[in-house]
Amino acid sequence: MVSPTASVTVTNTFPDEAVAEDDEERDNTSDDWLPNAGGPSVLILVAGLLALAFGTVLVGRRRRQA
Repeated sequence: MVSPTASVTVTNTFPDEAVAEDDEERDNTSDDWLPNAGGPSVLILVAGLLALAFGTVLVGRRRRQA
């Protein structure tokens, strides 16, 4: 059981040089998009959904005619 009055202290153990270098290299002012990571595109998803809908229509027509 944890006491509701318990507290935690976090101490940074990184050297000061590493933190200072990271701050200088970081640029949060850019409006660039994230690069493509090589994952499947949305176009493949849309094409798959259209193929599924087209197949459903074809199967539905065959069952009505039979």
